[in-house]
Amino acid sequence: MATGRAVDEEWWPCIKAFHRPYIQLGLFKDISADGDSSGWTFDRVAPGRLIAGTPDQVIPEIERCRDEVGCETMIMMFRHPTGPGHEATLKCIELFGKEVIPHFKD
Repeated sequence: MATGRAVDEEWWPCIKAFHRPYIQLGLFKDISADGDSSGWTFDRVAPGRLIAGTPDQVIPEIERCRDEVGCETMIMMFRHPTGPGHEATLKCIELFGKEVIPHFKD
């Protein structure tokens, strides 16, 4: 979890790099029918696919998933093979544990 700037600068390049082979194979036809990843921006890709941002941004997205799909469990991926670095990942996990998880405790 990060600020909008941190998502754009630190996390999004890693997410985009991780998905580049799938984009090139044309598996995201709604975003890139020709395999071109230039249109793959966070604002275009994230809605309905990614949950990222500050706790105030993340909590409503998790609630939306819970309410719309009825999910009781989510798997979170805080780091992709391409990054971000260890320190940023630990900071994200700590923030998630301190500010997001308590919101969902009964």
